[in-house]
Amino acid sequence: MNPTLSLGPWDAPSLEIEHGDLYPILAALIEKSRPVEPAHWGSIVSLLQVDGLYLREDTENFFLMFAEVCHRITAGEIKSYDPSWIDDSDIRFFVRTFPNDGIVTSGAKAAASRFMRFLAGHPDYWPLRQ
Repeated sequence: MNPTLSLGPWDAPSLEIEHGDLYPILAALIEKSRPVEPAHWGSIVSLLQVDGLYLREDTENFFLMFAEVCHRITAGEIKSYDPSWIDDSDIRFFVRTFPNDGIVTSGAKAAASRFMRFLAGHPDYWPLRQ
């Protein structure tokens, strides 16, 4: 089962991202936002363990950060990350095959682009409507 990002509960639009494509995006996000807020760790763990996360008030900031990192990846601003922090992080317990080469793969770049198109294609859901 691939992790799914949903723009809300129930029948809201959702997008699956393969684990191998998601990991470099998350690694870049975590590196960019260190130290990671506890609420964001909850979102990351939900995505990795439960294979899903949906947009709501308490996950909105994570979605915003994820979108920013995806934008930067698609723009070519983020091409790599420093993998040295992974072994010293709690994330190592949740990810078996986290890439340790520090490269944002072409698959991750394609997934980041798909996520940005996904958000743009659902203006009724994004940004979060109160």
